[in-house]
Amino acid sequence: MLDKVPRAGEWAGLSFSPRKCATLSVIRSQRARQRVTPQGYHLGPIVVPVMQWEDRYKYLGIRTGAGHSSNLEGLGREYASDVGVIMKSDLTDWQKIDAIHRFAKPRLVYALQNQLSSIGWARALDKKLKALVKSALKLPRRTTDVFLFAPWRAGGLGLPRLEDEIHIYGVSTAYHLLCLSEDPTVVDVAQAALGVTSKKRSKGMTTPQDFLDNPPPQKGEGQQGDIKSLWSRVRVSLQLCQTTINLAGRQIIIAGKVFGPAKRHLICSVMRSVLQEQHLAKWVLAKDQGRAAACVSAHEARNHWVRGGRYTSFSEYRFALKARLNLLPTRTVRRRSGEAIVDTSCPRCHEEQETFAHVLNHCPPNMGLGIQLMEQSIPGDGRSLRPDLVILNKEKAEAYVVDVTVPFEGEDSFQEARKAKEEKYAHLKQVLMSKGYRKVEVDEFVVGALGSWDPENESMLRKLSIGQNYAVLFRKLCCTEAIKGSYAIWKAKCGF
Repeated sequence: MLDKVPRAGEWAGLSFSPRKCATLSVIRSQRARQRVTPQGYHLGPIVVPVMQWEDRYKYLGIRTGAGHSSNLEGLGREYASDVGVIMKSDLTDWQKIDAIHRFAKPRLVYALQNQLSSIGWARALDKKLKALVKSALKLPRRTTDVFLFAPWRAGGLGLPRLEDEIHIYGVSTAYHLLCLSEDPTVVDVAQAALGVTSKKRSKGMTTPQDFLDNPPPQKGEGQQGDIKSLWSRVRVSLQLCQTTINLAGRQIIIAGKVFGPAKRHLICSVMRSVLQEQHLAKWVLAKDQGRAAACVSAHEARNHWVRGGRYTSFSEYRFALKARLNLLPTRTVRRRSGEAIVDTSCPRCHEEQETFAHVLNHCPPNMGLGIQLMEQSIPGDGRSLRPDLVILNKEKAEAYVVDVTVPFEGEDSFQEARKAKEEKYAHLKQVLMSKGYRKVEVDEFVVGALGSWDPENESMLRKLSIGQNYAVLFRKLCCTEAIKGSYAIWKAKCGF
């Protein structure tokens, strides 16, 4: 095999670097449990360096070798340093988030996959990561942490959480040891170790399968004989990842989805999605900063700019993040954050409290900033209403009326906006039918003020014969244009 590798590399135009290769040959004997031999190998004319017991091989920034474990503390400091450099760089905000995923995370993940890591160590690093990201994106310290870890397709930043990664790779390693190893000795040793742990924790009253399936005891409910090991941690990780391992069937079930040996490559990404959805659920339930989360997380088109920044300026990007978290400095927000604000009424209209929803959608002096009247009045309409789009086909005697509305994101806000528009334009159907149009449809086009896309708009796209390819771009443009309009209103309110 070693003779064939150089020929195959030469045929493919590849060359091997001795600096990046190493050989470690270890044998066992009765006199010495482990002994390193000076056995070397050649790749054609290249001599592969031979490692001794004390030597270390560096891969992805991690030094490994016989009887050696990587320095997690040192790796943690390097990871925090890398993230700090990325956050202080001249990259755009979305490029910084992407750089953490592409450059900082992979080197650390390799260490998490190959050794038992401390949860406390991961939490300390996550705390540093959160502080660095909030500072770089100009987010206040009181920004909810779950927003940082929620999936970007649902409006979060999708940052990697190291504590989650430890649980994910712990479950993945356990599944591979217990069910997937091609060496039956590895499977037997792993299952025997799991059996020892389950017996010590339950005094022999439970099987290894029951030990993995049952939730661990709560704090203060520890049993006599409890021990900490890979398997006791896996038990906790399985519960957090909503996962079970079927030892007899060699299957792993994640959130109700069954994966066998043929789909082993998917289990880490699926568990990561499950944990991110848990962060999203907590964000939606947040009393103040989660009010818009349910709307902005329902369709991916609403959040395309979070990781790509397309069709969005730098200032609009940061505005949208703060706006969706209700962190912009209105009087009510400033008062909740501890400032001595006595009067929380709107300084422009003095009619209602100055909330962000009031500034964008209800303050009379601001209303004209986001409204452009369309000259689409219908003759014979005594109310002089002006829908945004009127399509009249006299040959087929068909009429189609569309009106755009931009409500503020909130519970049932889209449904209420549609209902109001239906009531407002209901009489137009009778007016047009009286003019000889046999088929008349009145529809509403709803886009949230913070860039949310209403899924009920899809029927309107089909009626207007908008193709699937352009519809993808159209949704994105509509969402970002709504953000641009809201930002223009906010700048006018602030006097910019």
